[in-house]
Amino acid sequence: MPAALVALLLAAAPANLLNARLETRPIGGHLSSVVQELARSRPGPAWIGYSVPARGTAHPCCVDFSRQHGTCSGCTLEGNRNFTSSSTPPASLRLEARAEVLILYRVFGGRVGAVRVYSSDCELDASGLPLIWLEGVTPAESLAYLKTRVEIDEDEALSAIAQHADPAADQILVELARGSRSGEARGQALFWLAQVASQKAVGEISQAIAEDPETEVKKQAVFALSEMPDGTGVPHLIELARRHKNPAVREQAFFWLGESEDPRALAFFQEVLLGR
Repeated sequence: MPAALVALLLAAAPANLLNARLETRPIGGHLSSVVQELARSRPGPAWIGYSVPARGTAHPCCVDFSRQHGTCSGCTLEGNRNFTSSSTPPASLRLEARAEVLILYRVFGGRVGAVRVYSSDCELDASGLPLIWLEGVTPAESLAYLKTRVEIDEDEALSAIAQHADPAADQILVELARGSRSGEARGQALFWLAQVASQKAVGEISQAIAEDPETEVKKQAVFALSEMPDGTGVPHLIELARRHKNPAVREQAFFWLGESEDPRALAFFQEVLLGR
């Protein structure tokens, strides 16, 4: 598919939009300034959205931290609740949806509030509110703005960053895992690194376990290992359970190994029980 056509498709407003007063406009400036200007100009609640290229895997309808899976359904913007979709998107739309992710911001009273992340095959119900769709937002602008939102809406902003098909997304997750002032944000950044950038994740997770000052972040780092795709974190969990000096880290490693039901974990438990 020609690059120009891909860009046009990604700029288009969502195909499955319900109960929205849709406005479409070119970005016409820096994303942060445009969003703030639109927030100040709206007397009532509204949503601002755009699309960017997504990583090359299919996403659930509501791409949020709860990581819901299953067939496509619909989502309400107000309240972020799932509902049963009234129709099944055609196959062509479902395939196209894998190429993009929708990022939306709720504005009210001159302020930017919630961040929401959706796949493009999701029916979105805006509850009669305005939805201003921005055309021409670049991944770089999107990532830069989302990074400023992490301390305000950690879960959704980090989820949104992780979905971007841009190498800069991984680097931002690394920076946040190392340097965010929020322990929760550091832990969540490690989680998303484990999900989308396994090779980089192991080193960052090991560093966090060794050096992060907060025990809760160390525990979240161990959990991130357990969530790595295809069981790639299991050998690292076994090593932590066998040798790490911090009792909290060892306890978490044992716990998540038990939850994994991985044959390598079962063999390790046999080894421990038999005192080998």
